[in-house]
Amino acid sequence: MSKSFKFSLKKVLKYKCDKEDIKSNDLKKVKNLLKIEKDNLQKLLCKKDEHLGETQKLKNEDNISLDKLKASAAYLDQLNDQISSQDKKVEESNHKVEEVRKDLLEISKSRKILEKLREKKYQDYKDMSKKEERRIESEIALRKKTRNTGD
Repeated sequence: MSKSFKFSLKKVLKYKCDKEDIKSNDLKKVKNLLKIEKDNLQKLLCKKDEHLGETQKLKNEDNISLDKLKASAAYLDQLNDQISSQDKKVEESNHKVEEVRKDLLEISKSRKILEKLREKKYQDYKDMSKKEERRIESEIALRKKTRNTGD
């Protein structure tokens, strides 16, 4: 009988699978970071909306002071700066997610190529094994026939 199937690139395939797992975990991490950054941006936007609502109430009052308006405007400017900064962080996180996703896709493609190669090699191995079995069976049948006709 033939020897068992051995895939010569088994270690390379294992390395690719491990690398894919690591990149997949990295993708989860950067997605979580992106979610946190988006949540922070949303909180800032809510703060701004709340402040604008409070400012509107102040404007409706008759005895509003100039100091309150200045403080309100300064706080609004500060919130706008924070929102702008947070928006940049969200964009950077989005970019990082896309980079890691592209890396993961490339790693997955190379792993799939190796897996297809392994499947092809295994199918070739099975075909050769069947061919070898048929050859042995034919040889046995021929010997048996020769022995029976020789008796």
